[in-house]
Amino acid sequence: MSISKMNKELIGITLLSTFFTVLGVNHGLDNSVGGPALWSDETHFMRSTLNIAQGMNGYYNGFYVSFLYYYLAFIAVAVRLVLGFMGGRYHSIEDIRMEFFSEPNSLYLSGRLVAVVFTVLLVVGTFYMLRKMVNRKVAWAAALLLLFDITVQKYAIIMRLEGTFLFFFLLTFYACYRLVERQGDTHPQKLLGGYIFAGIAAGLTFSIKYNGMFVILAVVATHVWLNLRQPRKWLSLNLVAAFAAFLITFVVLNYFLFSSVDRFMANFAYGALQKGATVSHRVNTTGSDHTWINILTYALPEYLGVSFYLLFLGSLLAGVYLLRKGIPAGSGRNMLVLSYLFLLTYYLPIGYFNRCWDRDIMPLIPFMYIGYVLVAWFGLQGVIANEKIQGIVFGLLVVLPLGINLWRSVDYKLACLQPDPRNLANEWLQQTAENGNTIYQNTEIHGVPLPMTAEYYSGLYEATRGKQMKYLLDMARHDTLTKRFNLQANWNEADYVLISSRSSSRVHTNYLTKRTIFPSRSYYIPAITVYTGR
Repeated sequence: MSISKMNKELIGITLLSTFFTVLGVNHGLDNSVGGPALWSDETHFMRSTLNIAQGMNGYYNGFYVSFLYYYLAFIAVAVRLVLGFMGGRYHSIEDIRMEFFSEPNSLYLSGRLVAVVFTVLLVVGTFYMLRKMVNRKVAWAAALLLLFDITVQKYAIIMRLEGTFLFFFLLTFYACYRLVERQGDTHPQKLLGGYIFAGIAAGLTFSIKYNGMFVILAVVATHVWLNLRQPRKWLSLNLVAAFAAFLITFVVLNYFLFSSVDRFMANFAYGALQKGATVSHRVNTTGSDHTWINILTYALPEYLGVSFYLLFLGSLLAGVYLLRKGIPAGSGRNMLVLSYLFLLTYYLPIGYFNRCWDRDIMPLIPFMYIGYVLVAWFGLQGVIANEKIQGIVFGLLVVLPLGINLWRSVDYKLACLQPDPRNLANEWLQQTAENGNTIYQNTEIHGVPLPMTAEYYSGLYEATRGKQMKYLLDMARHDTLTKRFNLQANWNEADYVLISSRSSSRVHTNYLTKRTIFPSRSYYIPAITVYTGR
């Protein structure tokens, strides 16, 4: 049986996205330290995943996420654990937990593969939908823009849940699209089934991360749009069924959370509703209580790149015009409307609740790319009659942001294929500490993994090999002059101070003398600078 052209393209985008995404997945795992390579978050996610193996609820105080990701990560880790028990490597769950403290690199790699797999599924799913509902040019354009997006790739090779989170957002988008396509169906059961499917998809998204609860607003908005001229149908049994499926899915997958309702409510409020979780100290310069304007003026340009962001804003205006005047009814029009509904229903709540970290705004990214390529394609059809010229202009509109995305992502991947600056700094750190020096370092996300990481997490920090190392907790957050002077006094007690490039611009280092820098070729992998503390 010959393979159809669409299936060949699906195989092609799968292979391409897998090859590019998996590059650098082992970055930082070539050290013997046992510390997180890119983000300390990986440590917390792995601890919670291993808690599931011990029969606990997978909850780790400080990570306010739902449980589905932990289950998926545990499946990835479980194969290795089972083989370890069969081969005699492990004799109890405690053996596994201690290996996590002493030699966790293969465990981290297993957890990272979950992010890789779902990032690939996200790209392939985007391609499949647009290829089936619109055409191949639009599908390739959107899929490649998404594949080479630097924020997507940054989270694709660490043990975090963002790629999985985006995939289930896309699944909910597809479920809503099916609702639109089924409106003319004469079988009420099929339409009800479509609403239940949308509710389940939204519940799965919510079960990955608490911010995912906002996706149910997109399901409601889709229902209202489909019954825009029939307000009596806005509250229907179909919508109630979608809500029921949404809540039941979340409760079934997260029933452990309800063992302590007070704790669940407190962490839910922090994880989804807390205000003040800003991108950086620069974000709140407007003095606004909400970050709608900050997302528009800082976060999106920062993460997407100014060029594409400006192009998207132009396409947004053009898209509104086309929906009123130009795009005929059909799959492309429906998909464009849905992409705008998903953008709006997610942007409004995260803006209100001040959630504009890159990981919080990531669910906007796929629908921005989808909306952009749809407007570019249908808009050109309305102003250019010649199909060849249409294709050329469309290609130019895609090549500019795609080229920038590709450059940023390739630069990041090349950096990930090189030794981690923190590993290089760590080699220096171990040798220097063994000579009896006292070393301070910032313990921010991007700090150097210390030799005592295993003992530190096991409660044996003070007895670590006799090395004279000390932490300056949250050094980067000591912004006031008083605190800076206090820090300066502490620094004078040390022989050396290690600060990552992400922190050095935010701490007072005028009293220190720069000695050594372990460089990085990528902004997303910070360099480490060694200062003398005297």
